Amino acid sequence: MSGHFLFVHVNQWADFESPDAIPISQGYILASLNRNGFSGEILGDYQNHHLSPQLFKTLLLNTK
Repeated sequence: MSGHFLFVHVNQWADFESPDAIPISQGYILASLNRNGFSGEILGDYQNHHLSPQLFKTLLLNTK
């Protein structure tokens, strides 16, 4: 069994280049999923690098 997970992280205070951009908890969860045959990605919406509604919609439609 395999699947693809999509995590969305909204951080209005961190810049895209900040070490706080991706929360470590989501990184750990995704690493564990990868070890067990699943794939996934983390999308971010940051202070200086916004996730557009159109891109979000496209990624959701392509992630089953």
